[in-house]
Amino acid sequence: MMKLRLRTGDGNIADQFETHALLVEYVRCTWQGPCTLPTFTEHPPGVPFTVDDIARAITRLHPNKSVAMPFLPAIVWKGNPYLVATYLHHLLNQWWNVYPPIIPQEWKDSWVYFIPKPGKACNKPDQLRPISLMETLGKLVMGLVTDCLKQHLAKTLCQGPHFGFLPMRAATDAISRVSRHCALIRELVKNHRRTVAAQMRSPPAATLMGGLQLFLDLTKAFDRIHRATLIEHLHKLNTHSDLLTIITHWHEHTQYNLMFQNETTHIPVGTRLRQGCKIAPILWVVYMHRLLDLLTPLTGDDWIRECLTLYADDIHVGCCFNTPGQLDRHMTNIGHLLDCIEDLQLQLSYQKSYVILATTGSNQRVAMKRRFKRTNCETFALIPRRDGSKTELPIRTHGVYLGTVMSYHAFELQTWHHRKRAAWSAFARLAQWLRQRQFKLPHRLYLWRTCINTILTYGLFATSFTLQTLQAYQLTVYQMLRKIIGDHAYVTGHNHQQVLIVS
Repeated sequence: MMKLRLRTGDGNIADQFETHALLVEYVRCTWQGPCTLPTFTEHPPGVPFTVDDIARAITRLHPNKSVAMPFLPAIVWKGNPYLVATYLHHLLNQWWNVYPPIIPQEWKDSWVYFIPKPGKACNKPDQLRPISLMETLGKLVMGLVTDCLKQHLAKTLCQGPHFGFLPMRAATDAISRVSRHCALIRELVKNHRRTVAAQMRSPPAATLMGGLQLFLDLTKAFDRIHRATLIEHLHKLNTHSDLLTIITHWHEHTQYNLMFQNETTHIPVGTRLRQGCKIAPILWVVYMHRLLDLLTPLTGDDWIRECLTLYADDIHVGCCFNTPGQLDRHMTNIGHLLDCIEDLQLQLSYQKSYVILATTGSNQRVAMKRRFKRTNCETFALIPRRDGSKTELPIRTHGVYLGTVMSYHAFELQTWHHRKRAAWSAFARLAQWLRQRQFKLPHRLYLWRTCINTILTYGLFATSFTLQTLQAYQLTVYQMLRKIIGDHAYVTGHNHQQVLIVS
């Protein structure tokens, strides 16, 4: 994969060397940083897990997982798990019962390969997707360290609105939380919509009420993690000193290795989370916990629990307001959120971030005049910032969130249409296998259930079904299955039930 050529020439050896040099410089400039981190103890950490823990982890290794080119694949180590675990635990006892603990450089390093991003021209390094591979046993040991860290921090982290990389939480929980906000605001606006009959019954009580939600886009979020800040926050969370020592020294003097023409270029990296590392997801949650620590004194803990939803690097804010004053408070708190994100050296993409708004009331125009800005083409929300400026965020009618569509209208139906398009796209890519008669029908149906139906139904349960969605889902399933089976109504005259019974 490293021999992938950027589209800058005819692919001769000179172009390949130029491409390699370009990628090396890109990695060096993108992820350069300090090679050492703050330490809080000089006590030997010891080994926080047993031989049996290592043996169980070895048996769970996936035999087909890719590993870095210089190292043996997992299938080799799975041949005798207990023998490997005993020897590895003996080595770790020698390495980690001294200070500083010894961690092999091969365990700290990653071997980076670049693959094209879909829909990109792939003539620049930032239009390629870096994939990093690691040594199998080092990755396994880091996974055991990660399990220990999760046991220590799970209770603390689960108290916040984090829905990614934590036990008993998933993307569907975040989708469900956001969809409930959409349904609540839709009902609120519907019940307080100004009509002639309502005005005759009673005068309007609210000048402005409704809901606002913000979708924030972080640019290369995992690549901009400041490791020293992360380690300091782990210490603040009272992480066990032994675990903190191992994690700290593991992230010092790390390197990315790029292979070309049977030679390896070693590039020191001092920032970002290590891609492909077992501990990277939980460290991201810890970094987001640091964000909440900065935000809480400014907004209050209640606002964070009610309005903020965090899933990986997707940040969503959903607010409900009944007065212009409540809207001002929400917009001020959103400004605090933007300030705290930038304080953590994360970069916001204001072109890809946007707001969805739904309002009702007796005097909306006057109430919204100084809070929003209207141009010939677009409307912007004016978010007040710490320095007195105002950030303009575009207002849209709907947005895509974790593979679903969110809006204050028929978001259930919009999500269904989005999932149906994605499913038909996947069906088209797999059509030659799904309709290949040389494969037995049960195998083709299993492929459809695994690869197509999961795409079709993703997010639908979290956003709730409507009768229209159920009928459309049934029709789509029948259409797909009849294409796979090869029984077309215009040829055979069979109805759906007859096709399924015969098959």
